[in-house]
Amino acid sequence: MQPTQQDVADLAGVSRQLVSLVVHGDKHVSPTKRRAVQEAMASLGYRPNAAARALVERRTRTIGLVTPGFSNPFFGDLADAIRVAASERNLTPLIGSSASVLEVERSVIDRFIEMGVDGLILTGSLLSPETIAKIGEQVPVCMLNRPPAKGVVDAVLCDDARGQQLATEHAVEAGYKHIVFLEDEDADIPQTSAHRRQTGFLAAMEAMGRADEAVTITVTGRVSEAVLQAFDIFNSTDVAFICHNDQIAFEVAVEIMSRGMSLGVDVGVTGYDNTALASFYSLELTSIDQGLARMARGAVAMIESRQHGHHEAGRTQMIDPTLVTRRSTRRRVWKK
Repeated sequence: MQPTQQDVADLAGVSRQLVSLVVHGDKHVSPTKRRAVQEAMASLGYRPNAAARALVERRTRTIGLVTPGFSNPFFGDLADAIRVAASERNLTPLIGSSASVLEVERSVIDRFIEMGVDGLILTGSLLSPETIAKIGEQVPVCMLNRPPAKGVVDAVLCDDARGQQLATEHAVEAGYKHIVFLEDEDADIPQTSAHRRQTGFLAAMEAMGRADEAVTITVTGRVSEAVLQAFDIFNSTDVAFICHNDQIAFEVAVEIMSRGMSLGVDVGVTGYDNTALASFYSLELTSIDQGLARMARGAVAMIESRQHGHHEAGRTQMIDPTLVTRRSTRRRVWKK
């Protein structure tokens, strides 16, 4: 049988009401009595009833994270960063996948709201700004890597345009003759990270006086086909591939090596997200780090501030990306 607050009170020699104050973190309890209660709780194996606590505090201390799925390792890294950021504030993240299906995303969000989450963090959302704004009227919402919707919806974004500029400038400086951007299918949709990264690539090429040489290829099927298309366009393999994310970059690198070419020496590859894929010893992909820890802490902090009464218009936090160079673009180091 689960021990009760009365059991804890009897062992600690205090009232049940004082045990309740300790459980709810009341700052007015003396250190001596707090310690006695905590020791009694530990001895008995007492755990506070989350449902009862939620009724008293009028919050569940949970946050719902909705992602498109986990086939892209970025979202796994993001979920872990949210877990750490939430735990720092004594919150628990609940994770749901939309499978990149609009109806599924809406269903997951509805379920989280029914469960009484303190807020929602949405990434890769397919919902319209108007729909998200309405959800924001029911529960605090923070968008990741997408500009905020109308109303009181907040957003935390990486400066994706700047990130892709850094990757492009690095590839040019490394000495690759041709530069190509392998873009996501959403690159032509405004407000998406794919569009911002495309904009950054084109801006970098223009700034370096190479706008006429800028080539973009949309990855719609096998990445190997995009690689061969680039070689055909330039009639050369002296190419640096600026990739939308690490997942695409990984497949490009595998294709390059399978053809007997040296990654970094013969062909350059950059990724984006700096996931675990990028640091694989056999690949060592140059990538853009979005600063996931800062992004996660910013999103959780915004949810918390809404819980504590912030009702003003949506806020935006921009995270500066950093370039992490590895072997996949170290032409100057390896090539003689």
